Amino acid sequence: MTLALSFFSALSAVTFSSHAAFAQMTSAPQPVIEKGVLIVHAAGNSALNLDDPTVSNFPNKFTTDGNVIGNWIEVGASSAIKGPKLPATFSNYGTKSVDLFAPGVAIMSTIIDNEYSSYSGTSMASPTAAGVAALVL
Repeated sequence: MTLALSFFSALSAVTFSSHAAFAQMTSAPQPVIEKGVLIVHAAGNSALNLDDPTVSNFPNKFTTDGNVIGNWIEVGASSAIKGPKLPATFSNYGTKSVDLFAPGVAIMSTIIDNEYSSYSGTSMASPTAAGVAALVL
C-alpha cells in the first residue's frame, strides 16, 4: 500500500490471505487511508456474516472506536444466480460490513506460460469493483 502512496495512486485493491499477512504491515494502511486513497478490499471466503460481533474479520473498514473508514469498500463475491442465492456460497457477507458484491465465481485469470485458469473468491471479485471505482474516480 505504501507503493500506492509513493505514486500518488487514487485507488488500491487489496487482498490479505491471512491475519498474519496483514499483521506484517499493520502500520501501512494508515498513511494510505489518511491520504484519501480508496481501498477496495476482498471480504473473505469463509461464508461468515461479518455483521455478527462474535466474528473477527481483520482488516476491515471499522476503526477501533467503531467509526467507518469512508474511503474503504468491502467487496463480496457474487454468483450468476439471481435472487437470494446471488452471494457466492463461500463469500463473507453482511449488510453493514460488505458494501457490494461483484462477480467472483469461475472467473478466468491468467497463469504462467500464457495460460488461463478459472478461479473463485472475493479476491477475484475485488478487482472488478476496483476497475469500476477507477472509472468513477
